[in-house]
Amino acid sequence: MGIFSKIFKMRKSYSPENFSYIIEIAELISENDCNVVKNLTKCIDDPFIYSEGMKNRFLERGICVSPKETIDVDEICWIALIEELSDNGFLSEIDYKCDLDEFLFAIKKLKKYPVIADSVQMINMHQSDDAETWIEAINMDLNGKAFIGMIDIDSDSYDIIIVTSDVYEKISDIARMNGHKILP
Repeated sequence: MGIFSKIFKMRKSYSPENFSYIIEIAELISENDCNVVKNLTKCIDDPFIYSEGMKNRFLERGICVSPKETIDVDEICWIALIEELSDNGFLSEIDYKCDLDEFLFAIKKLKKYPVIADSVQMINMHQSDDAETWIEAINMDLNGKAFIGMIDIDSDSYDIIIVTSDVYEKISDIARMNGHKILP
């Protein structure tokens, strides 16, 4: 999203209905986890109060949440999706240059790891490769029945999720239609 689109987006009036897609994506990834849905509903209902309560976490990501008039609601809601999925075990954030042990630790702690466990154990992953290579190898071995996906937040880290192929198709389409990306 460019600087001009951010400036003009801030001037538009805020409406929770415009951000219902965040809940829809979260419901699909988390299989309607009540904590994820409840907290994201709070964010969408009042992103200003939500972001104040999460101020330090947003600041760690370089996102200023005050004054209220300068908040990019779209960015706040998209990052809230990341935070809530992570807090509830549906997303792991890994550095693009993580080693294999860090990568395996990150995916094994995800609630949906059992969906891909057999593929992970069967693949010969090399320490010298990178996270993108490991994800691609696992996804190829899964042969379309599931994916390790990455939610794009324009960062040098990977926000990874595990979803079935049906869920991946839905969430990637929803994200794309709302100016975001979820990649396999």
